[in-house]
Amino acid sequence: MPTTEKHIILVNYDFPPNKGIGGRRWGKLAKEFAEQNCIVHAVKADALSDTDKSVWSEEVNSRNIFVHSLPRVYPQILLTQPSNFFEKLHYRKALNTVKKNYKGTPYDISLGWEKHLIPKLNELAKKHPIEWVFATGAPWDMLRVVAEWKKEHPSIKYWADFRDPWLNARNYGMPLLSPEKMKEEVQKASSVLEHATVLSSPAMQILEHFTSLNLISTKNKKFYHLKHFHSITWVLGLVACTSALAAAPNPIHPGAAVFQAACASCHALGDKTTGIAPPAFGMKNHVMKAYPEREAFIAHIVQW
Repeated sequence: MPTTEKHIILVNYDFPPNKGIGGRRWGKLAKEFAEQNCIVHAVKADALSDTDKSVWSEEVNSRNIFVHSLPRVYPQILLTQPSNFFEKLHYRKALNTVKKNYKGTPYDISLGWEKHLIPKLNELAKKHPIEWVFATGAPWDMLRVVAEWKKEHPSIKYWADFRDPWLNARNYGMPLLSPEKMKEEVQKASSVLEHATVLSSPAMQILEHFTSLNLISTKNKKFYHLKHFHSITWVLGLVACTSALAAAPNPIHPGAAVFQAACASCHALGDKTTGIAPPAFGMKNHVMKAYPEREAFIAHIVQW
């Protein structure tokens, strides 16, 4: 564990306690960074509801995780299904306004958030020795915002994470974009690919799609297959701030290499049908029942 605190920024639109699956991946990773003595400044949008909370809220209840909530800008009517004439009229008016004022798909809920996000990034970078800024999408426009902000802060490294397909997505209005709007979306993605230090995704196919469009070389070493946290790879050894972040853009943790070489051929990361031995998450759950504390869990695995 590092002896000095490392500060990172994490931009995750629906980070816990916001309700939704969008905060699960990086909520769990933020918890692990915090346990490695990283100070995580998580920047999210205001919750849509004060009563509906993320089931992963407790995951981010840490003295090393500071959550900064920013106002939403995207019209809330566009998040609903209009049911009467007046709602449909309001919906159409809001949609046309978004199409007129913003580039790319009008169904990106981070559109307009830039006016709150940039000041917050500047504030955090001024107050703390920020080494890395992480941003995870969807939504996508905020990744473009962080990429452009990073250009003005060359000493800060940028990790862009793609949880979902972007340009070839079947949602976010992508299939119905006009050629002009799609060109604008491609320009956004190109900016992220160019300025990010690391590009990660739980599925390499998501990253490889960018190479098929000739937006980035297939041999580019920015690509990193960052699997979802329930993988035993990350339970055995999530990157510590001093080693994992410094190792980018090819940060393969020794624990991951051991698992892939010695375990993955039998202990699959998915369900029982994809391996000849119990799946990795089953192994993890079994051992955690006997060794619930992190240090004891790791010591047992190492000894075994």
